[in-house]
Amino acid sequence: MAQQVAQVLASGQQVNEVHIESAGDISVLAPLVLKGAGEETLLWAKLNGRLYFALISPAGQARTYLTKLQALGEVQGGGSPKVVTGNTTLPLERVAETIN
Repeated sequence: MAQQVAQVLASGQQVNEVHIESAGDISVLAPLVLKGAGEETLLWAKLNGRLYFALISPAGQARTYLTKLQALGEVQGGGSPKVVTGNTTLPLERVAETIN
């Protein structure tokens, strides 16, 4: 996990693919990335045909982004103003648009 967090933070990218073994893994990664993130960041992974995601917002807008996503289609998730996690059948591009 620590290696993936370091890679995400070093990448300087807003949208980052991560590798997870189970759905809960992204919930472990997200708060660790938040500690070092300076801007809105999306973590994503495919697992069992679904897109799992974490929306990270140091500015406290993560739940606002989740609400936008839920208006687009089937999205399950929740969290704090700074980190939300969830899963969806929406394509990655639609999810990524919410933080831009």
